[in-house]
Amino acid sequence: MGYQPSFKREFTNIATISFAFSIMGMCSSIATTFNTPLTLGGPASVVWCWILGATMCFTLGASIAEIVSAFPTAGGLYTASAQLVPPNQRAIVGWVVGWLNMLGQVAGVSSTEFGLSNMIWGAVVISKNDENFVVTQGMVVGLMAALLVVHGLLNSLATKYLARMTSGFVFVNIGATILIIIVLLAKTPRNEMHPAKSV
Repeated sequence: MGYQPSFKREFTNIATISFAFSIMGMCSSIATTFNTPLTLGGPASVVWCWILGATMCFTLGASIAEIVSAFPTAGGLYTASAQLVPPNQRAIVGWVVGWLNMLGQVAGVSSTEFGLSNMIWGAVVISKNDENFVVTQGMVVGLMAALLVVHGLLNSLATKYLARMTSGFVFVNIGATILIIIVLLAKTPRNEMHPAKSV
């Protein structure tokens, strides 16, 4: 494309994969999205929602991978969208893509921090074992705001520190997910487990 690469390549392959796993947030995304299909459609809904959702995510990921490999610049989606539309539409498409990306980033980060805030307060309620302790919406939003500040500061670090910090997260995410699955299977009484035919 005629561009000279200018960024330092400080993220190794494992750090990049680990970064992607951290963005997915397996434990938190499963924990915060598991309830809706379960209560609205039952166990079968949970299984099929995840299978269909994963399939669609893989097709989307394959399409995006093809596009960014054809236009390997730091501009990412802006450069790719500019290359894929006629020249007279580049400005408006870039503007729309930029705003949609920003709104998606704000919504994604906010919902993740809100889910984490609820999980932390849930752990506090369980550990306190006090019927008089009530978590208010203000407490949830306050903790969410604090988490946004802390994680914003962490993400402001230089890339060499971020690369080192994220390198081990893939193992933490996979290990925590496997551990949760094992604990749930081990601690759930057999008479409370649904048979396979319910799925």
